[in-house]
Amino acid sequence: ASRGLKDKGVVVYTVGVGKDVSGTELEDIASGREFVLRTLSFEKLPTIAEELANGCADAEVGSHSLSIVFS
Repeated sequence: ASRGLKDKGVVVYTVGVGKDVSGTELEDIASGREFVLRTLSFEKLPTIAEELANGCADAEVGSHSLSIVFS
């Protein structure tokens, strides 16, 4: 599902919530293992979103645009 984006150079992160989330599926969707985040509860999502947004804001984007989408 994310192959087209990754082929265009988009870095795709995934966030798995709960203990029954498939790590393999998260890794397949994400741009790599280092882009997979996990939490046991939805209550932790605001913290994860903030960390992700801060990490992306610090990234070197040069002349490229940066979009963060939480869905």
